[in-house]
Amino acid sequence: MPDSQSHDDPFGIALSVLTSEDRLRFGEIASALVEAADAAAVAHDWTVRRPADAWHALAVHYRAQRDPLWPACSAAAARANEIGGR
Repeated sequence: MPDSQSHDDPFGIALSVLTSEDRLRFGEIASALVEAADAAAVAHDWTVRRPADAWHALAVHYRAQRDPLWPACSAAAARANEIGGR
């Protein structure tokens, strides 16, 4: 996503202010959550958190570390909660 692209939703804004390196880290985290959910879907003895809960836990973790990813994780939690609530 180009740095010059404008965003009008909280998730887009949170991603737009990340450096390209932090966006890459965020993408790796998102991929890992998707892989975990896929694995849990086929394994009868696995459970995973709701996506909004997982993103919220990551936001809390990264905020405690003052990591620049925490606003993006928080925005992802809000978006996942909104999508899951429909």
